[in-house]
Amino acid sequence: MVNKRFERAVYFWLTFHIIILVQCQLLAPADTEDMEDHSVSQLFLRWQYAYKNGPGDLMLPPIAVADSPVVFSEAPVLVALQINTGEKVWQTLLPHDQSLQSFQLLYNESILTAPQIDRVIVWDKLTGEELWSYSVPEVDQGFIGFYYDALQGNDFFLTGVRTILYIRLFEGLTWAKRLPHRIGPLLVQDAIVYVGTFNLEQRDDGTYEEGSLTALNRTTGDSLWTYQTDGVGPTHSPLLIDDNSIYVGTASRGGIGHYRFYSIDKYTGHLNWQTVSNLASYHAILVGDTIFGNDSLGLYALDKRTGALLWQNDLGVGHGEDPVAYLDGYVYHTKGGALHIVDARTGEIVVHKYLCPDRSSVWYVSTGAGAVFVQTLQHLYCYESFQPE
Repeated sequence: MVNKRFERAVYFWLTFHIIILVQCQLLAPADTEDMEDHSVSQLFLRWQYAYKNGPGDLMLPPIAVADSPVVFSEAPVLVALQINTGEKVWQTLLPHDQSLQSFQLLYNESILTAPQIDRVIVWDKLTGEELWSYSVPEVDQGFIGFYYDALQGNDFFLTGVRTILYIRLFEGLTWAKRLPHRIGPLLVQDAIVYVGTFNLEQRDDGTYEEGSLTALNRTTGDSLWTYQTDGVGPTHSPLLIDDNSIYVGTASRGGIGHYRFYSIDKYTGHLNWQTVSNLASYHAILVGDTIFGNDSLGLYALDKRTGALLWQNDLGVGHGEDPVAYLDGYVYHTKGGALHIVDARTGEIVVHKYLCPDRSSVWYVSTGAGAVFVQTLQHLYCYESFQPE
């Protein structure tokens, strides 16, 4: 089983990096001449780190919290840098030289954790020392690709194709829950596990999609409620939550259905509101009373209380399904191999098609501890918060 799983991991890794190389060739030469350089007057570079082993894990953004090191994966190593200077704090080799298979590094006060293709690993956050690893049971057929996961305290939740695993760190498996459809984004808060699911069916009129949001009892895995979305399910965008509601964005995987954003009572599963227009969500974040989302064409803002569309823009041509980030009144997003910065109040594009100093394609942007982190094919860049002229 492990050998087959490893073979699938190698196949996916090769496929992903071939796509990176192809897109790099397609994007960088064609777009470079049109890029606008705002770096001198508006973006202030704090430090840069050159990847030693080729591109870093571009789908795994770095984490930075308060005075803790900036930690990111540069397969086959995990690296921690000092947040103010970029100086290396520690580096640790990943087991079996395998990349991490997650969309995020998870952490609490003292540890970091992430899955590889066949195990979950725990490291000391300040030293990088491996503290514990656990071989994950192969509960689903077929290679997963990248896992959705969540951490609360020492309770780690990991998704397979249709199964959620509840793993108690430093102990082992507590329960496994199989759901009827493929699993998308996952979120844990207090005593409840929230999970999005989606399903594609071939019908006479094309590929039909259906989706849902399900709440599970954290202790037992029993279902508490399920809300059925209108056609398209939550496949890409993370689940967002506040004191009373959970917010769900949906996007198609190629079928026929309606794109919606939903606000659902997190205790009862009852609908608070849904957007009327076809508004896809490939990624979204919640900042105060505003939801900032990405519909692949550009960015938009919703009032979380009513679902009203506050603004929407178009960032131009290019692949636009990457995450969005927020810091100090501005929304950051990568599209078409470049960085874009948008005024969070108005949706005005204040920085358009920015390239970093290495002039290679920009892949992901994230924020943390008062800094902006931009990942290209060659470097990890740390910028100060955007300052308008």
